[in-house]
Amino acid sequence: MKRPNFFILGAPKCGTTSLAAWLAEQPGVFMSPAKEPHFFNNDHKRSITSLRAYEALFRDAGDAHTAVGEASVWYLYSREAVRNIEKYASDAKYIVMLRNPIEMAPSLHEELIFTGDENVDDFAAAWDLQEARQAGCSVPKLCWEPRRLIYGEVCRLGAQLDRLLAGVPSDRVLVVLLDDLQSNAHGQYRRVLSFLHLPDDGRQ
Repeated sequence: MKRPNFFILGAPKCGTTSLAAWLAEQPGVFMSPAKEPHFFNNDHKRSITSLRAYEALFRDAGDAHTAVGEASVWYLYSREAVRNIEKYASDAKYIVMLRNPIEMAPSLHEELIFTGDENVDDFAAAWDLQEARQAGCSVPKLCWEPRRLIYGEVCRLGAQLDRLLAGVPSDRVLVVLLDDLQSNAHGQYRRVLSFLHLPDDGRQ
């Protein structure tokens, strides 16, 4: 059975879903059929907690799949995920999707409203609740992971990228900016294929 050798680490609302979908259609790539398994961030709540269940996601990867990967948008925010991945796959490659944090924060808030994790419709009001929520107050009953409501910390992308690069050689990390993906999707897709040592499949 093949094991994953590349990871899309996040961040949320930065284009990870699009990139994962494009890669899943590339003949040399096998993407986990379950997006965001979040197995390695054991400092957060996880839906998949056993190695057997996690590796079962990749049981259909074949010889033609030289790049085997998954996308879990909270890995970058986690303090443990990359460390755990490195123990599991010491030569893993990492794709990091980023955007302007000022744009990311309200977009994340909108998504959490949609999923029911957030119950304060006004973003400024939700922002002002961060200190209380860190203390365990004013957390919605349906919120899966309260730390996701601490928007300022979630969107400190520079610090999260610095933490990644402190533990992983830069030649195993590719940063893709959402603005670049939106202005030149094909060019960024080809950058990713080159990073994964895959040929251009000619798709536009």
